[in-house]
Amino acid sequence: MKLGDKVKLSKVLVKSHDHLPDNPDLMTPEQKDKWEDGDPIWVQKRIIKGFESAREGIIVGKRRISVSNLLDWVEGDFYMGVYSDVGKFQSIETTFETVYLVACDMKGLNYVRPGDLEVLKIDSNKPPYMDLDD
Repeated sequence: MKLGDKVKLSKVLVKSHDHLPDNPDLMTPEQKDKWEDGDPIWVQKRIIKGFESAREGIIVGKRRISVSNLLDWVEGDFYMGVYSDVGKFQSIETTFETVYLVACDMKGLNYVRPGDLEVLKIDSNKPPYMDLDD
């Protein structure tokens, strides 16, 4: 796929409002069970949103974004050279995905996984420096 290719998409990645509160009373039962057992907890940063009908857009870029984090409770930590005894969740692993930026209208860009795109029109007159597949 290249910059400027016209594509059809049916799913995008959007920000998730899933978060892990520091207060155990605000956690879901599954999160609370893992927290009490001392197990790390996965938190989704982006989720898949589907459309009722497919949309068309133009590829305007390519990015590598984080889609989920594995969080673990850390009892004490150094922050800017000062030790804090207050515990907090810290990311110990991050999952990344490569996505294409697709503009469907003037409202903004959509993050779309390569498998969710279908190329509609390929312009063979583009210079080779505009190829995004490397």
